[in-house]
Amino acid sequence: MVFNNRIAMNWDEVEDLAMYFSPTWNKGKNSRSQWGTLYGYFTETWFNYGWTVGGDCLYDLTGNGDWNFGLLDPNPNYIVKDGCTFIGRTGTKYNAGETIAFYDKMNADVGEMLIPDNYGDYNRANGGKAGIWDTIKQEMLKGEGSALIELPSTREAFKRYLKLGCGNDTSNANNLVEDSYGLNISPNPANITDINPIYKQFYSGDILCFVGESQMMQEIAVYADRYDLNWDVAPLVQYKKYSDPSDPDCDEVVARGVQAGHSRVAAVAINRLTSKMTEAKAFVKWVAGLGGQKVRAQMGFFPTQESLMSELKFDSEKSPKNVKIFAEALKYQRPGDWWYMPDTYWVEAWCVDLNTNVRNGKKSFANWYSPAIIATNEKLKGYKQFER
Repeated sequence: MVFNNRIAMNWDEVEDLAMYFSPTWNKGKNSRSQWGTLYGYFTETWFNYGWTVGGDCLYDLTGNGDWNFGLLDPNPNYIVKDGCTFIGRTGTKYNAGETIAFYDKMNADVGEMLIPDNYGDYNRANGGKAGIWDTIKQEMLKGEGSALIELPSTREAFKRYLKLGCGNDTSNANNLVEDSYGLNISPNPANITDINPIYKQFYSGDILCFVGESQMMQEIAVYADRYDLNWDVAPLVQYKKYSDPSDPDCDEVVARGVQAGHSRVAAVAINRLTSKMTEAKAFVKWVAGLGGQKVRAQMGFFPTQESLMSELKFDSEKSPKNVKIFAEALKYQRPGDWWYMPDTYWVEAWCVDLNTNVRNGKKSFANWYSPAIIATNEKLKGYKQFER
């Protein structure tokens, strides 16, 4: 088997790799896999699954602050082919490699607001499913000559994310993610605690790989020598479809989503009541500039300036070789759903039950999604003043 730390795995590849290191699929001794691991893969959030196909969890149905919970949208997404452009329903021009926005892919008249149902789909104001915009349907009929490539729906991407941690016991309805059972290749939130965080499970050998933040690198580097750990970093999983997925030697990609990842940038604040405002401003200017970030890099923490990558140093001989992945991610990473609005009440309307019950096997996906859609859309009515 070959693992390349410069090429992103797709959904199938990351699942296949994780199965080798999960006892459910490759049983060894003491409830561990043949290689001594408990799990093969972990990602805390759905972002790099949903975003890679052009989806999101929040849409403005009109551009006037008519917000809607979109994470369960079952309609396919679309991306513009290399060398092509496409004009969306609202007149927006999309260039090669860009995904079509929700309000530009759906069938609606000018000024018409689609009506969300309790499944995650959308109806026209005069009744019936909205569906995909007719012009996109006609474009797709061109086959190889089409300017667009179809990608999975946001709902499908989200379900693939959920399946990672859901159990594969078919006798338990809570393991069913709508149309298929889970894989049990990833720890659930209940398995990750302050005492046993995910990066500790990684450097202790309990898990093969996980999606983490750059500041974890220094922590891992400190323990790499102690645990004799050889490790590196690689690109986030990205949606890709091969022309023949059944052929292990096939590397012809016929559909590819965008690179996607979320950022958890920390900020430095100044107390407005400070008696040393001048000095505080000078410190913030220094710490955010080349001087301060150089010191940060030399302590093993990722700098905010790409030009300082060569200054990055770790207190370990087993430091990662591919750390530039984090610099490359600066070009496409984005803030998560907690950033979208002035508060997170609308997020809590769906994610608390999801992370507490569904992802821990206490509730089925089928019993979660409709109440989550209803509660979130009701909460979003209070954000009308915030236009797209």
